[in-house]
Amino acid sequence: MKFDRKYFDKHKNVILASAISAVSLVLVLVITISTVMKSMGTVMKNGDLMEGFSTKRASCSSFKDDFKAGYSNFAFNLVSEISNSKSNVAFSVSNVAGAMALMASGAEGKTKTQIEDMLGGDVFSFRKQISGLEKNNAYSEKSGSGIKSSNNLWLNNTTLYKIKNSFLKTNGKYFGLNIVREDLGDFGAAENLQKNITDGTSNSVFASINMNASQQMYIASGATFVANWKTQASAEDTQKSLFTGTEASAEAEFFKTLEDGYISGDTFEGIVKEYDNGCSFVALLPAEFGSGTYYSVSDVVNELKSDGEKFTNLLSLKKVKSETAVLLPNYSNSVNSATTCELNSALKNMGAKLIFDSSANMKSMAENCSNLCLGNITASGDITVLAAGSSSDISKGEKISDKKWNSASKRIAFDRSFVYFIVDNKSELPIYCGILNEIY
Repeated sequence: MKFDRKYFDKHKNVILASAISAVSLVLVLVITISTVMKSMGTVMKNGDLMEGFSTKRASCSSFKDDFKAGYSNFAFNLVSEISNSKSNVAFSVSNVAGAMALMASGAEGKTKTQIEDMLGGDVFSFRKQISGLEKNNAYSEKSGSGIKSSNNLWLNNTTLYKIKNSFLKTNGKYFGLNIVREDLGDFGAAENLQKNITDGTSNSVFASINMNASQQMYIASGATFVANWKTQASAEDTQKSLFTGTEASAEAEFFKTLEDGYISGDTFEGIVKEYDNGCSFVALLPAEFGSGTYYSVSDVVNELKSDGEKFTNLLSLKKVKSETAVLLPNYSNSVNSATTCELNSALKNMGAKLIFDSSANMKSMAENCSNLCLGNITASGDITVLAAGSSSDISKGEKISDKKWNSASKRIAFDRSFVYFIVDNKSELPIYCGILNEIY
């Protein structure tokens, strides 16, 4: 096409105006698309998705009664589902509740409703309280006690789900999970997740990771509880005895303690023993109902579940105000190996079925969320407490005199399988739970 100079000179103003309009239109489109994409908040990168997002979780100084009832119900339902385990169980129930609340925050429709019903309430009303419960009991370098946790959500990078910034911001503000995108079919991803857990718990928890390429999301929670006893036992007050577990008996070291208060129910007897960090150890031993015949841990948990007053406040279980002579296993990492529980079946039985199904509705989490569902959720943990209450010094404590020990009106020896809860004294909520079935 030949350039017509006379035509250009005659119409140059119109041509220039048209060109400027075209460029302006392109710029407007670019800005509009950028703005829309920013508002959508999509994240396509691999690796740490929480990089650049604040992870300063919300605090909470008081807890509403409906939250306490719903959360406690969730805790005891969860323990009930795994109470027939033949292996040891130990994990942070608040970590699991937080992880499932994050899933509810990313879900819509029936998927969200199922999770909220399981947790006991609207996640938007309760998320600050769940956050506060975890934050209040997180490990503190200053106190040297609390829960060292590594709560993780691993996403498969083989499907480029556009994870929303709003979802990541909600996680940082309330739930604090590590969120990472990797190829879940790669063995290196499992190693990275395991390393993340062991680093976050100071190498105390060695979780079993069973990821595969078919999974889109994998949640793994690791938690170690570290504390000193408020009243420490003497290293002299230890003795060797048999601990009878679900499979076999093994010799173990026990320590003596005198506690002011014996608690009991239809299927159990137990004690409340305080730590020095505002938490209490509530240990419940299945009671004997015949000559050499005992109730099970499952019986104990189901009794707690059936009585609303008991499961909403473990610390208010009826106590006999008398000195009780107690033998407790002196278990730590050396004799209580960290354990990992798979919680898929438990959570499905508690009502959260859709989150594990390819039909899950996760529209508040990702733009193209087809087939985005939770492939697996595991929880692992252990407790670092020795007889004198410190993992580094067992010389503290005051020896119990034979006279005091022999004159105690109640006696209880935790020398067989039992269930325990660590309860936050302020909120009176269980933050950690465990079942001791074996001592190695």
